[in-house]
Amino acid sequence: MLLNHNRDIGWFARDRLVILRLKQNIEFYEGDPKVAEITRMKSPTPLELELERDTIALYQVADDLYVNRRYRIDGESTNRAASGPGASESAKDR
Repeated sequence: MLLNHNRDIGWFARDRLVILRLKQNIEFYEGDPKVAEITRMKSPTPLELELERDTIALYQVADDLYVNRRYRIDGESTNRAASGPGASESAKDR
């Protein structure tokens, strides 16, 4: 489950939550919110570090799709920047 609040981005999976905050501040939580409050972790395990990398990768892909106007639900891409007048050759080749 993806979460967004103000400028914080979070991903909750496998009873773990990683939150990416501004200035590379990252927080880790564990627990099942349906059973009890989740608790902040003092030091992440390899499982949380993998979730952190996945969260960063997901955000980077989403940002790239949004910035380059390539995100779409259905139909053709609206990548106007790559096909409009003055577009660079490398952008047209994408």
